[in-house]
Amino acid sequence: MAENIDSGTPRRLASGVDGIDDILGGGLTPHRMYLIEGAPGAGKTTFALQFLLKGTEAGESGLYVTLSECSPMLPLESFALGVPCLVGPSSHLFRDDPWLAPRLVVEDPLNSALIARKLDRLIAEREAVIAHYRDYARSELAQAKRGIESLVA
Repeated sequence: MAENIDSGTPRRLASGVDGIDDILGGGLTPHRMYLIEGAPGAGKTTFALQFLLKGTEAGESGLYVTLSECSPMLPLESFALGVPCLVGPSSHLFRDDPWLAPRLVVEDPLNSALIARKLDRLIAEREAVIAHYRDYARSELAQAKRGIESLVA
């Protein structure tokens, strides 16, 4: 376990949520795996994304793994917080965007080397990806509004 040389106490990683860090005595212990559990809407995904964002801001890399997240929701939530996210080949997201698709869509989710390359590129181009995503999100929102308006017209 990492220790602070000055104090001999375990180093802590900021979670991105100050109140949680206070309760945990400064944050999460590094080199541990954490399982976040709770009812729908409790804030599990938001907590995880805040932690990843805090780490990204500190120059760290991280990985969020979910087995049950609704496919369209995680990328939208993560990008809203400034944390880029890869999607699998069955996702409709980013398919029509020639700049985002090659960066964010993993064509073969069983190919760990491909995922690693995509993550490396995503980390290197994080700011540009976030900027492109914001434009993409505005376009998608406008398209959704037009679709709703045509249904109710």
